[in-house]
Amino acid sequence: MQALPAGGTETEFEGHRAMPISISPDVVWVLALIQVLGLVCTWAARACEGSAGQSTCQVLYFLLLAMVGTTAVLAMQISTGLWLASGATLGLMIVGATCTSRRSRPHIFG
Repeated sequence: MQALPAGGTETEFEGHRAMPISISPDVVWVLALIQVLGLVCTWAARACEGSAGQSTCQVLYFLLLAMVGTTAVLAMQISTGLWLASGATLGLMIVGATCTSRRSRPHIFG
């Protein structure tokens, strides 16, 4: 790998210029919708625990988890800052699905 020439930028390397990336507002809205659906589905999977709809909510959760992960990877590949929202949503979905708010046994200090 060669170093950038003195005074060069990341958009100019060996005489080639990178094309500016233009993201359609529709793409941004679709990504935002996937993020919101992922968080809502995480909440629903937790809320449906122990009910008849638990398996349906879990299937939807895993499908949206895969979609959010895919959008994070794709956003990283097209080099936009949109990957950060997908990555954060992915982390929130994982933590939200694994954390419990109920005490299964009494706390040791009280």
